[in-house]
Amino acid sequence: MVAEAIKRQSLMLVEDIAQDFCAFYEQNRFSSPEETSDLLVMSFDGKAIVMRHDSLREVTKKAATNQDQKLQTRLSQGEKCNRKRMAQVANVYTVKAHERTAESIMKCSSAKESNVTHFRPRVRNKRVWTSVERKVIEEAFLEALQRDPKQSRKWIILVDGHPHQIKQIKRAMKRFKVKAVLIQDFIHVLEYLWKASEIPSN
Repeated sequence: MVAEAIKRQSLMLVEDIAQDFCAFYEQNRFSSPEETSDLLVMSFDGKAIVMRHDSLREVTKKAATNQDQKLQTRLSQGEKCNRKRMAQVANVYTVKAHERTAESIMKCSSAKESNVTHFRPRVRNKRVWTSVERKVIEEAFLEALQRDPKQSRKWIILVDGHPHQIKQIKRAMKRFKVKAVLIQDFIHVLEYLWKASEIPSN
């Protein structure tokens, strides 16, 4: 009885907290133009989260059922992972332009620069939010347009190279008639280059 009561209270607590989800992420939203000419930066990422079987998308649910997975327990080695949904993460902020060399990124500066410390400019008006259901990428573009309605600033979009996500971003750029520079994160580029180096040449 005690265990059931604790479980019931925990579920009620989660339901109560979930009611404040949208309001929490709207707290720091900017809906007016920013008086600056600094870079307007957006970045996007995805995070797969484990879901209850009845909350999976139909395609994933069907694949999981066909593979007869243990959806109520942790995956065993070799099991497929058709038990997750992708949460989109968005990030919008303002920052001064900051040029970096490849050597400074890899921390292999020349002797001439060895005694020089480069300080990164401070990020301002940063807002981060995520959702499984909402169209987070479009929401980020809408907020960016409110920050810079005339598109007089330079827009930067940082991505990790996920093809589907890039397709969604380009679709949003076309829909909102936005011009932006798409940059792939250096660490992810390095990972792709490392994989490419392992491909045997014929």
